[in-house]
Amino acid sequence: MLTALLILCALIWLPIFLYSLSRWGFVALMAWLLIAPIATNVVRGQSNPLFTTRTEGPGSQQVKTLGWWEGQSGDVKARELFQPTRLVICSLFGVLLLSAVFGRNSVLPPDKTEIWMALFSLILVTNIVFQSHRLLYSLRFATDGFIVPFAAYYVSRRLVRNEHQLHQLTRVLTCLGSYLIVIGLVERLAHGGMLYRLSGPFNSGTAYYYVLMAIFFAVLAAYQRNDHGHAPKQLLPVLMQWFVLAGTPVVILLIWSRGAWLGFLLGVWVFVFLGYRLINSPRRLTGVVLLIVPLVVAGIFWLVPEVVMERRVLTMGTVNWRFVRWNIAIELGTQNPIFGVGFSNLLEVFGGQLGTVYSAHNFFLTLFAELGIAGLLAYLAALGCIFRTAMTLYRKGPGDQDRWRGITMIAVITASLAPALFANTMHTAGVVLVYMYVFLGGIGGMYSQDRPAPVSRDRLPHPVPYPALLDTIMTNQSDLLGKDRRARAEVL
Repeated sequence: MLTALLILCALIWLPIFLYSLSRWGFVALMAWLLIAPIATNVVRGQSNPLFTTRTEGPGSQQVKTLGWWEGQSGDVKARELFQPTRLVICSLFGVLLLSAVFGRNSVLPPDKTEIWMALFSLILVTNIVFQSHRLLYSLRFATDGFIVPFAAYYVSRRLVRNEHQLHQLTRVLTCLGSYLIVIGLVERLAHGGMLYRLSGPFNSGTAYYYVLMAIFFAVLAAYQRNDHGHAPKQLLPVLMQWFVLAGTPVVILLIWSRGAWLGFLLGVWVFVFLGYRLINSPRRLTGVVLLIVPLVVAGIFWLVPEVVMERRVLTMGTVNWRFVRWNIAIELGTQNPIFGVGFSNLLEVFGGQLGTVYSAHNFFLTLFAELGIAGLLAYLAALGCIFRTAMTLYRKGPGDQDRWRGITMIAVITASLAPALFANTMHTAGVVLVYMYVFLGGIGGMYSQDRPAPVSRDRLPHPVPYPALLDTIMTNQSDLLGKDRRARAEVL
């Protein structure tokens, strides 16, 4: 009786909910992005919505992975189907899709990135239906890791329509980053042990990294100056900006993930390397940064305790078993090169042959082995289209701020893909990839609209002195009067 009553109430309120999303979709998206990490844990009934206690050291990763494997044979619970972020993004996507189907002019047509995303999603779902040994689990896994983030890109590209809305998105990400950093520092103080790995309000340090990384580069792009040498007016509180820029590297360091460290450093390096032309005294600044970064890394190696170096930085055993798993994934991929062995079926292979750590620890090799060349190329094509948009914006952007945004998109892609070379980060991050794709889609959406190009400082005409300007006006007026008199004389 109670279930039927709830279904009836949902049917009554669903049209009102969808209508509200169609009117205030941007506000709903911003509000949910701000509260999603905490609100999701509250909905799940987690006792501490701020963070969860995890064990210390490299063995904890294996225990967590083992429990993840053991839970795959069970059915998907009803509570898992109603993941809040998934519902919000899918609802916004459905509303915008209906608007596009019924011919509203305000909805942008899909670009090449979205076409490739749709093609990859189709290949993924088809592969799961016909080849996966765990249908429901694989569908949930694929939805959170790929389909929902792609839908977030589609939604953000249509809701972020102008400069003001992009600034609003950056403000929301900055506020989110501020309290996520505070939560990470509180979590670190609440737990002892040198190698305690931060995860914040998320289920893993990988998810924590992807959210903080996207926020860091969004704030870094907003901090850059515009064509006239001034920061954008009323964009972000300065103290909050600096808190995010200074606190994010600290929290990422305390995640104790070498892939996260490498991705973040490469993203920052790409940002500086591509942006040196837009900075005053670029050669000097770039040279200093490129010199300081290796020195800082070397200093960290000298200053960190020996236990950290042995258990987290120089653990060569993990390198050896990565090569073993990569060889297995390559062998399976070459045996089924077109469509792969089936999504999430590698888990059985690794469980049967190796007994522990049920992952190839390489996202791209996993896609190749499970989805074949078709799935891997479709995914790379979608990211390649985003990269091409970023390069076009970087090279041909009408203003410095526009070019900085292109650089930021490239840095975000680099920082997200680098850890994927050494772990299945795109799989384990899950639905939190929404933040990265919302940011990328917001930049792409703003430049997809019909907007006047800003005039660069170099393109402005040189000012004319007032006396010379007055003489020019009087001369032109005399010429016009003379032409008028001659025309009248000819008529007479």
